[in-house]
Amino acid sequence: MLQQAADAVHDVLEFPNVDIPLLDPDDPGVLVVEIRGGGYKRQIQGIDRLPIERGVMGKAVRERRAQRVDDVGAVPGYITPPTTEGARAELAVPIFCAGEVVGVVNVEGEQPYDELDQRTIEIIADHLGIAIQNARLHEQNREAAVWQERMRLRGELHDSVTQILSSISLLAQALPSAWRSSAQEGERRAKRLAELAQSAFAEMRALLRELRPPHESHSGRHILPQNRDFLGLDRLRDGGLGAALPKLLEAMIPETLARRYRFDRYRPQHLPHEEAMYRVCQEAVSNVIRHSGAREVAVEAHVDANHAYLSIRDDGGGLPPTARGGIGLKSMRDRLARLGGELQLKPMLPNGLDVVACLPRRDREIGNA
Repeated sequence: MLQQAADAVHDVLEFPNVDIPLLDPDDPGVLVVEIRGGGYKRQIQGIDRLPIERGVMGKAVRERRAQRVDDVGAVPGYITPPTTEGARAELAVPIFCAGEVVGVVNVEGEQPYDELDQRTIEIIADHLGIAIQNARLHEQNREAAVWQERMRLRGELHDSVTQILSSISLLAQALPSAWRSSAQEGERRAKRLAELAQSAFAEMRALLRELRPPHESHSGRHILPQNRDFLGLDRLRDGGLGAALPKLLEAMIPETLARRYRFDRYRPQHLPHEEAMYRVCQEAVSNVIRHSGAREVAVEAHVDANHAYLSIRDDGGGLPPTARGGIGLKSMRDRLARLGGELQLKPMLPNGLDVVACLPRRDREIGNA
């Protein structure tokens, strides 16, 4: 962009020598001259670094206004461009971006510059300032998008793979005692362990597919999170939350923890909504298993006129008053908020915690997203 502007100032407006230096962002006391047009583009090679304490361009930066000089030889500290004989007249106009000087449009020649020349270069500097600001905003938006995607993938890893690995770890720890008690029980738990491991592999492969560049995808498009083939999605699609959650929880919950399910007052919801509630349940039940010391967990879902609710209740130690939300709690809240919902944490009496996911009601027919 800047090189095109320098070339146009020479080729179209016929200014003989053009510089468009920018302030070094790491050293704002230095102008970096890399963009040149006209004679200077042909004669000068490489990059120059000029302190703003010297020269006409430096004065334009320091005083934040245009500098028009008819005889540069009379300017103390004038810097002759390298490998040239220099010029007699110089016009330097600061480039402003968001109220701050970021560079200079500088032209040099043998004939003095007038008010019309100055106004012309000022217009060019104004447009370059806007263009630089737009380029910076674009870069900031790109960086923000990258950060948001990283946070989303972190949440996906935590909500899916991490929870499955946690269940695998707990099940593996109990496997030796199960084998000692009964070979049949040990075999049953080993089968559950294999199922969970396959689920973790499927989740990881799906996340890795999302990281592929578009040209490496068979369809040429990124795979959307709601279209990933995680374990249970087929059951969600074909049977709703009431069909998918018990299957998930039976694989996760150890035999020592009693469980109750109720879905008779629930109607299947829009598939992205059900996936969000599925993930919230996965995270909440994992927390019950690992942290609460509960003897029973109850998972219920229902709808009213405007909302769909999922409740995960336990009779454990509840949420400590000083507890801070970690990745899991933030992920649950963010996942629901993206769909217009919210997460509620309700202490139970005499003990326990009720984790409630609430989303706007969007009924669907089974088998339809």
